[in-house]
Amino acid sequence: MFVAFKSPCPPYVNTLKGDILILAIWLSTYVLLGYPRLIIANYVRDYCSSGMFWYGVSVQLGAL
Repeated sequence: MFVAFKSPCPPYVNTLKGDILILAIWLSTYVLLGYPRLIIANYVRDYCSSGMFWYGVSVQLGAL
């Protein structure tokens, strides 16, 4: 959020620190949003026969 609020001139622009900061933010976002989705999908797959279809529908609608 801080980097987005500082746009179009974020802190450490065109520096190695800035590149590392943006990379760390993107990787942590990917892990924090992707891992729970994976855990939920595994739970649904194990405990519900048609759950994966509806889980996929909800993921695609959420992405839309």
